[in-house]
Amino acid sequence: MDLNQIFIKYYPEWTAFEAVVFFSVLIGVTAILLIQVLRKHIRWVQAVSVLLLVTYLMLVFGSTVFMRQPGTRQAEYEWFWSWKVVYHAFEEGYTHSLFWEILLNIALFVPIGALLPLASGRKRGIWLALVTGILISTSIEGLQLWLCRGLFEFDDIFDNTLGCVLGQAVIGNPVTYLLMKISAPPKCPQLFYCSFTYSNGSTTSSFTRISKCRCGPVLFPVLPESPSRSPCATVCPTSTEVSDRCP
Repeated sequence: MDLNQIFIKYYPEWTAFEAVVFFSVLIGVTAILLIQVLRKHIRWVQAVSVLLLVTYLMLVFGSTVFMRQPGTRQAEYEWFWSWKVVYHAFEEGYTHSLFWEILLNIALFVPIGALLPLASGRKRGIWLALVTGILISTSIEGLQLWLCRGLFEFDDIFDNTLGCVLGQAVIGNPVTYLLMKISAPPKCPQLFYCSFTYSNGSTTSSFTRISKCRCGPVLFPVLPESPSRSPCATVCPTSTEVSDRCP
């Protein structure tokens, strides 16, 4: 069995109901993301990444669970049994078909790991990909066992998680880091100007504060859209209206 046959096996034809459900969810997610972008809560790169991630997860769950025909409940609880079969086949001088299935299981979760940092807007530690891969793959395997729509095996969980970690480490984090470098805001060209404008404002801490910045580097930092309110009784740089004063 080659990769093409495996791909066709795991991606059968859709029914009309499955297509309607898929596109309905897709349209709903797109509308929510569009509203968030217009309100400037997230950047368009994050919105596109989230949309791609949701779309891909629906395709993965559909092809591995919901679009399969129910059968008998099957499970393989031995760890790395498929790797052992492939290893012994290599020793005997041929490539077992399980080798291609292992590669497919790893490659299946590479896009998920690659999209995680882009969707969150910053570089992420390896634990995010590790936990995400385990949770998603365990959900798929558990549904396969419960609905009798596939073979439950721990090897698939390991292969999927490995693919998710590789996707984040090799693709997701480097691309996010590059975009952060490109979109970094310019530094203040004149330190004198910065100190001068600061000295004209109030140096007193206000009773209530509205944070305009995020802690740590982010993808496409959001610049302040309006000046912060001056504390009560501050007349510099401009007079403060009574209605705008801090309580």
